[in-house]
Amino acid sequence: MENRSVNIHLYMFVCIVLVLTIASMYMPRYRAEYVTPIISIPKSIYTKIDGSITSIDIAYDGSHIAVASDTGYLYFLGYDGRILWKTPMRAGISHMQGSINLEYIVAVSKAMELTVYSYNGSLVDYRHRCSRAQTRSLLYLYDRSIVVLLDELGWIYSYAIGRPEGRGEEWILGYSYTVKGYSLSIARFDPSIFTEIYPSKSSQGLTGEAAIAIYARISDNRTGVLSIYDAPLLRFYRFTDTIIENLFQVVLDDMRGYRLDSLELYDTGFSKLILAAGSNPANPDPKARYLIRVYELSEYKLSGFYTIRSFWSYSLGGRCVAVRMDSSGRYIAVVSEDYQLYLFGISAHIVNYLWSISLGYTPSCIALESIPLTIAVGVSDGWVYMIDEVGDLLWRSPLSLSKATSIDLSNLGYRLAVGFSDGSLAILSDARLKKRILDVSLTDPTGVSITGANLTIAGMGMEIYTTTPSRLLLPVGSYTIVVDHIDIGKASIDIRLASDLCLEVDSRILVQPMYPLIFNVYDERSIDIKPESYRVEVEGRLGFNVSTTLTPVNPILVLPRDTYNVKVYADHYKSYNATVRLTSSVNLSIPLTPEYYRLALTVGSWLDEFIGRASVELWWMDKLYGYTYTSARGEAVFTAPYGDYILKIQANHYNPKAIPIRLTDDTVTIISLDPTIYTLTASIKGYDGTPLFGSVRIYRAGKLYSEASFTDGLLRAPLPYGSYRFEFISSGWRRYSVDLVIPDKLSLEAILQPETYTLTITVVDDVDKPLEGARITISGPESLASYTDSYGIFRRELIRGRYTVTVSMDGYKPTTTYIDLSESKQILLRLQPEFITILWRYLPYILLLAVIPIGSLLTIIFYLRRRRMRELEEVSEEELRELGVGS
Repeated sequence: MENRSVNIHLYMFVCIVLVLTIASMYMPRYRAEYVTPIISIPKSIYTKIDGSITSIDIAYDGSHIAVASDTGYLYFLGYDGRILWKTPMRAGISHMQGSINLEYIVAVSKAMELTVYSYNGSLVDYRHRCSRAQTRSLLYLYDRSIVVLLDELGWIYSYAIGRPEGRGEEWILGYSYTVKGYSLSIARFDPSIFTEIYPSKSSQGLTGEAAIAIYARISDNRTGVLSIYDAPLLRFYRFTDTIIENLFQVVLDDMRGYRLDSLELYDTGFSKLILAAGSNPANPDPKARYLIRVYELSEYKLSGFYTIRSFWSYSLGGRCVAVRMDSSGRYIAVVSEDYQLYLFGISAHIVNYLWSISLGYTPSCIALESIPLTIAVGVSDGWVYMIDEVGDLLWRSPLSLSKATSIDLSNLGYRLAVGFSDGSLAILSDARLKKRILDVSLTDPTGVSITGANLTIAGMGMEIYTTTPSRLLLPVGSYTIVVDHIDIGKASIDIRLASDLCLEVDSRILVQPMYPLIFNVYDERSIDIKPESYRVEVEGRLGFNVSTTLTPVNPILVLPRDTYNVKVYADHYKSYNATVRLTSSVNLSIPLTPEYYRLALTVGSWLDEFIGRASVELWWMDKLYGYTYTSARGEAVFTAPYGDYILKIQANHYNPKAIPIRLTDDTVTIISLDPTIYTLTASIKGYDGTPLFGSVRIYRAGKLYSEASFTDGLLRAPLPYGSYRFEFISSGWRRYSVDLVIPDKLSLEAILQPETYTLTITVVDDVDKPLEGARITISGPESLASYTDSYGIFRRELIRGRYTVTVSMDGYKPTTTYIDLSESKQILLRLQPEFITILWRYLPYILLLAVIPIGSLLTIIFYLRRRRMRELEEVSEEELRELGVGS
């Protein structure tokens, strides 16, 4: 029982190995090379129509799009996805084609109806029963207004648009053909295998000629030995109005046994190029089962019969889905069932392989635009790829979950339209998203590529796993690449992807036992700044440890292969730790992070103790590191890494200053700025315009700032900014003071008034008695008239000069005097009285003199009488009577 179980398991194992072996034989030869995240496409418009989209045609300028569906509707849309009009057709649309800018659209239904519409939806032409059987191929010669149909029975029809009577037809399979002198004949046709019509193109567009490809039985007796084989046959026609002109036939006899998969014709003006892709799965040579060949037909005669040889061929990995040549005739694009897109360049009959990429899925449709060369490919799972001429994958995106059935590009690749089998329609504008190619490979010392190494690429928010060699399309950015080979080792590489990069990893970094570890220690801010010396501590996983001091001159350590923990110490820098797997010569770049220090500074000047709002800039290696402004107390603070700096200080009204400073520790510094000196120009004149000379005193902040002299009425004073008081002094003139702000005002005109002196006049009479009300008249530089006060005093301020002073008063003789006033003066003027004044003055005295004698006599008399009376009192009455005095 156990043996039976073992046999069953062994049988299952053998079957699994056999299945995997067979599957590997039939797998595509090329793996998908591009691994890229799904990229969103800007300006995308999605819409849905009824049924499956069978055909798409986009206008040359991308303004309109014609869409045909298998449900029988023909749609005409704007570039914004809005349906402008739609029209039904019976039994579905089998073929649709428009003119170069969609002025007209030709559609053929499965009910064998031919309909032509204009861009506004109006019906231009209609043909009922346009063919005897279902249409196999449609050709619209829009520059000739001719529609050519090929049905499944081998009939060709030519219709002139707009003319109901315009119709021509010919049956291409109705006869065999033998050319004299060539011993070459056609025995039979098999239209069910391959019958298509292909237009001949040129750089100017369609040429009006076309070829119909047929799979035919050929009898060849040109060598004297009859040879019968099956080969593709091309019949060339020219279409003029309704005339179908049979030109010649070509047998592709070097593709015997091959069935044509795709065909392209191009007219260079001197010859015809035929691009034929064929398949022969029964060919014993695997490299010859799927071929693409290029033929040249340089000379031919009408109705001639020729065989030609190809001048170039290429082996494909699977059946060709489509071959396209661009309108310039310089590029050939091929897509095949092995997921590949090929691009070839053709020049002077030389075809060069340019590139090929794997799409990862079977391509189902392709579009090609020449300027610039842009290739759009739709694949079976709904993904769409846009590739440029150098093979850059501009973008890829799953636009639908169903198969892409039709695709078309407008001029310049500006707009793309894609139709899918589920009726989805995608319209994309400006969808060129440029990426960069990264090729990574692992090579041995001889340059041979080593396959199978695991490759991890991380960065820009993604992480990709693949194997070497590999090509990837990645956005620009920083990435970490890890190469890991199970038998060799592992290495990590950091890159900056800014352009297409081919990174070859040398396998020697994984295998050598002893390698130099080269230290490139530098300041992380600049690779040109290196510490003078640094201490390195290396600790190996296997126990090998080193501690030493290195310099930029000797930065090498020779160590055995191992994984090391590296620590680097340098003055004024933070320690640096790194893990290095030393598997080859490693140049270890160590960007050290400098220590940060505090820089405190105070900005002032001899003019002001502190300067506020000064701009302070810290420059490092001609780059601005930081800037700030000083506080009201002139203080500013920076926190900056170690290094040599230039400190630039600027303040209004101060000269800027640049100071070199080395920051090796917390630093405090005082910086003094020199104020900007402005020149004040002052014009000093007298009130009469006379230029003056003298001196000026300049006060700032209430203190004497400086003194200066001026001559000829002109002063030039160099001053820093600020508020000033100017005091101009000139002999004989009043002092002139003015306040102004420098530099708001840098010119000044000072008009000085002359100096005044006090003239005091005391007027008295001849006896020095002050005379009140005496009239004083002054004439000279100033003229005035006034009166003395009660004290006989007159006082006035007068300017310098010679004056005439006249004093007058009633009863006094007027007096005149001359005064040179150069200083304050006091003068005494006596007025001499007139006679009447004297008389009047002395009249009381005269009267007194006259009264005194009389008074004196009367007094004596009175006295004597009084005495007598007293004496009489003492005498008796008798004595009185004796004297004769009565009682």
